[in-house]
Formats: sequence, structure tokens, C-alpha cells
Amino acid sequence: DVPDWVWKTPMSKVYPTGEYYNLPQAQEQVNYENPNKTTRVVNTGEELLVLPPNVRPFPHTATQSEVDAAYMTGNGSVIWASWNSYGPSFFGTGFAFSNNGGTSWTGNFQMFTPNNGDPAPWIWPSSSAWPGRLGISVISHASYSTNNGTSWSPAVAFNPGGGSAFDKNFSAVDDVTGSPFFGRAYTVWTDFTGASGYRIRISYTTDGGVSWSPSTFVSPVASSGHHHQGCDVKVGPGGNVHVIWANCITNGQNSTEDSLGYARSTDGGVSWVVARNNAADMNGIRSSNLFNGIRASGFPRLALDKTGGSRNGWLYAVTAEKNRAPAGDASDIVLIRSTDNGATWTRIKVNQDPSNGRFNYMPAAVVTPDGGLNISYYDQRNTTGFVTEFWLSRSLNGGNTFTDVAVSDHTFTPAPIPGLAGGYQGDYTG
Repeated sequence: DVPDWVWKTPMSKVYPTGEYYNLPQAQEQVNYENPNKTTRVVNTGEELLVLPPNVRPFPHTATQSEVDAAYMTGNGSVIWASWNSYGPSFFGTGFAFSNNGGTSWTGNFQMFTPNNGDPAPWIWPSSSAWPGRLGISVISHASYSTNNGTSWSPAVAFNPGGGSAFDKNFSAVDDVTGSPFFGRAYTVWTDFTGASGYRIRISYTTDGGVSWSPSTFVSPVASSGHHHQGCDVKVGPGGNVHVIWANCITNGQNSTEDSLGYARSTDGGVSWVVARNNAADMNGIRSSNLFNGIRASGFPRLALDKTGGSRNGWLYAVTAEKNRAPAGDASDIVLIRSTDNGATWTRIKVNQDPSNGRFNYMPAAVVTPDGGLNISYYDQRNTTGFVTEFWLSRSLNGGNTFTDVAVSDHTFTPAPIPGLAGGYQGDYTG
């Protein structure tokens, strides 16, 4: 029942301090050691951004793609990241863990089995019943660790099961003080089994990941010629659960993201007071060959302000779009923002470079404890050809204006990973 297009399987400047490095080319990159050994401090005119040297948390010969990361509410020094790990003699999930804010890391190239990838990590908050427990969902299963990743619980399958017919899951934990569902963790995904209509499902755990609820549908029935994919979930003030997804025009690997879907639950994910396939218009970039043979999507990611400040509860969906204002001709990052619990949405261009045929794509977003909005993404504004950097756009006023800075201190050339699905170089960042 699963369609064959489901996604399974030089000079560059260090901006803007004026420090320049000649980057190694071709064969030199095999044994490349990053020449930047010092922390950069960038004055944006509003604040100082401190950017330590880029590091590899868990160097390994296996490829690492589709990275997502989480930190512990109540103790931001506890961080863990996970990714698709490909050997090529194995495929699964690798991870890296830090309890000192990223200064040092432990990890492994393989976790529990069965494991079909698409990792989505979270950490239970410090004042919950399971403080610091690491949680993770992968395609069709979930697991947890009570010892910082040294060992993992047996994987629990979501019910009803769909195996490889599940796709693009993400997870979140309720870390909102005073929430009636504090400590509950949620996972959402697309169900590609034939009877599902290709809709978004959700499951939750109330016992620290030991068991999961039978899954239910979040998104309404898809409109004709459409399916739902690229979902994300966050928990906001009051323990309200917010889910977004792309309502896609079905066209294989070129299924354009046509509109933003949105749903909200006020009873811990049991039912949905709002569930719409067309909360806001989109024109996504999904392509089987965005450039240099890589596939890419405009799947949205979600961030939410729960700081208690003046923008408490604001929703920030980010995506990559083209040929629809405010996006330009190739691929720009677009913020789709709601200040009224998803009733209305405003579209704002994020990247501050001109729309001149260069690609900005695969964004992710987070609201920092001071209420700032950070959006990160791949960016080609300072390069030629296929060469790409990684950038951050930061807003201190809820997305009205942004300051951009390059957070990578080297460039790379995106290309498909040999041995995996056609065009695959990872389908998201986090």
C-alpha cells in the first residue's frame, strides 16, 4: 500500500568579523581539520552573538543525516542530538549526548532495534516524574534511556502499526509549568497505509515512554489530489498541543506543498478543537532535483513561545517556498506566524539576502528563553555553484525583522548519499 515515492529509505568568509580562510578543495577535504580554533563574537547592533568553532559531536565513518536535537527544560546544559546513520552495512539511528552545554559529547553510531530512522528526540523536563530521561521516536517505534544513552528500553511500536508506511515523525514533550498534562510526550507522523488517506496521526505517552496510546488522526481527510506530510508538534501555554503539516499536491517526489495544515488540542491530544488543511497558503519547493541531484522539500517546522512574555503563545511555522510573495524565484525561507492561537496567519520573509536564484532551504526554528526567535537553514548567498553554508536568522521582535549571521565556519557541497534513496542527502535539519 505504500507508494514508491515515500521518502524511506573557493573562498568563504566568516561573517561578519572580516576573518577569512582559504578552504581546502577536493581531495584535501578527506582529512580536513577545521582551521577555525577561536570563538567568534558577532555584534548585530542589538546584541552580541557568541559563536564557538564548529565541531563534530560524534565523528564516525557512517554518514549522518536528518539531524534533530533537544535540550532539557530546567537544565539547558543537557543536550542530545540524533540522526540517520548509514554504514553502508547498517541503517538506523546514531546519537550524541552532552551534559555540559556541548563542550564534550558521548554517543554511538547505532541505537536500539528495530529502527527505520527519522529520529525525533526529546528530554523530559527537570521537574517532571522522569527528569532528564531521553526519549526518541523513529519510524513506527519509540524508546527511552535512563542513563544518558548508554542503554535503551525495548522499542515500543505505535498502534495501529504501519512499519515503513509511517513517515516523517516528530515529537515533543509537555514541559509547561502548571500544565494539566505536564510530562506527557507526543509523536506525530504521516500514515501512508492505503486505508488512511495519507493523513497525520498522533500518539502520546503518560508514563515516561513505557507505553503509548493507540494513535488517532489529527488532520482532516485530505482534499482531492492531496496528501499530508511533513508534520511537526509543539506544546504551548496551558498544555495545548499544536500540530502543523504540509497539505501537498500529490505528484511523487515533486509534490508541491500547497497549504499549511494546523490543529490544536486542549485535552492532551485526545481531540482537536481546530483541524484545518488550509490554515495558510504555501508554495513549497519540494523537488526530486533541487540542485546537484539532491531532493528537497518545503515541509514546515514549528516553534512556539512559552516564555510567559509579551508574545507568549505565538506560533512560528517556517518553510522554504518559491514564486509566492514574500518568497522569490528559487527558494527562500518564509515564516508563517500566528499571534491568535492559529486563527489567522501572517507570511514574512526570513533570510535578508535578495531573491536572486540562490537557494535557502530546510529551515528549523526555536524560541530561546529570552523570547528571541532563531531560524536556521542552508544558504547559498555568499557562494557560487552548488557550494552551501549554514546560516541563522534571529529576531528579537517576534519575526517582524531579522538579523542574519553565518554560523558555519566552512562550506560544503550538498550531494546525494550513495546507496540510499534517490537524491537523498537528508530531508530536514533541527
